[in-house]
Amino acid sequence: AWQMRDPASPHYGGMIEAESGDLGGVIQTDNTLEAIWVWSRYRELTGRTTYDDNVVAAWVYCLRYPAWLEEGAVGDDYYRVHNCAWGLTAVLQYAAATGDDTYASHALTCANYIRSHSLNLNVTNLWTQRLYAFCKGWAAGNLYLYAEAVGDATLLAAALDQGQNVLSWLNVDPATRLGYEYWAMSAGT
Repeated sequence: AWQMRDPASPHYGGMIEAESGDLGGVIQTDNTLEAIWVWSRYRELTGRTTYDDNVVAAWVYCLRYPAWLEEGAVGDDYYRVHNCAWGLTAVLQYAAATGDDTYASHALTCANYIRSHSLNLNVTNLWTQRLYAFCKGWAAGNLYLYAEAVGDATLLAAALDQGQNVLSWLNVDPATRLGYEYWAMSAGT
């Protein structure tokens, strides 16, 4: 019920943000990529293909609305970086569950987006600083796992550099900064 199943809709395959309220009609890439990960992990753990049709539909949506083109103003890349991290983990999990590397180029584009759009943690706005740090931590971790999986030293170095940047940010005040919760992320990321 949370996935748009009308093949005539431009949002076919996308995951709905909420059952009702302001987000009841919102469909976006991050939730859809997360669902691909969940359904693929289910298949990997159980061997069941119960959600394969859902995954196929979700990929239709994600290819129509790729992570690196999701909403956001130029220079305000946190949401795209966040989505690209979901793209990496979804592609890796899908391939692990199915043995199918059809979406390898999608993952590579996500990886290169994260590498080339490193979020700046030296901003004065605390809201932005937290948000960027959380997204950057999520992205650096996924970029590292992806780079390791495909054996890409350049992406691995970028992941380590971005991760070190987040660690330096956390080390300014770990007791406080590790306790932050903000948006869909937390400092525990």
